[in-house]
Amino acid sequence: MNVIFLMNDTFRRDHPGCYGNNWIKTPRLDELASQAALFEQCSIASYPTVPNRWDLCTGQYGFPFRGWQPLGDGDRTWAQILSQNEFHTQMIWDTPMLGRDNYNYTRGFSSAYFVHSQKGDSWITDPSLPIRMPSQAHKIRSMTSLESYLRNHHDRRYDYGLYADPDYSGERHIYPEYGRSTYLTKAEQADLKALYAGNVTLVDRWMGH
Repeated sequence: MNVIFLMNDTFRRDHPGCYGNNWIKTPRLDELASQAALFEQCSIASYPTVPNRWDLCTGQYGFPFRGWQPLGDGDRTWAQILSQNEFHTQMIWDTPMLGRDNYNYTRGFSSAYFVHSQKGDSWITDPSLPIRMPSQAHKIRSMTSLESYLRNHHDRRYDYGLYADPDYSGERHIYPEYGRSTYLTKAEQADLKALYAGNVTLVDRWMGH
């Protein structure tokens, strides 16, 4: 038996169609939900990235007793339990803090694979190094990588700008500040929401691959 646990950080409940959204395209997630148990009265225990992972890994309620911190020496994770019972487990992740600075969230897994390029990844310090990352537009560093990007993305209809106003001319906030959005204008807020909606559809498309 194979079990795949997918964790998306972060995904608004009111954005997939299976939860009632009628303007953001999520056909693959909706199809998956139609064949699965759909939780309608479920809420997370801890909200930030690392505290939430602690809840999931240990099956315990951390907030407000634990902060953004590594696994404790006495913490026992579901990966440890499975591995000790001769199940092969693998962790694939792209949020650097889970596996760096002794946070130890890879504990118990039979194997681990880290996908580079997320915010905070200290993998490379020299942006001129010829690192091949052809999947994201902001990784383009040469004409060769531009050619690769266009070849791989020319027929893709789903991107961050799918729902954005084509006449918007203000600043584009790709990575907004944590906290309230009061520092943004109404137009900037609308553009940011549209970009997030496009990201939701992008995630849905890759879920179908």
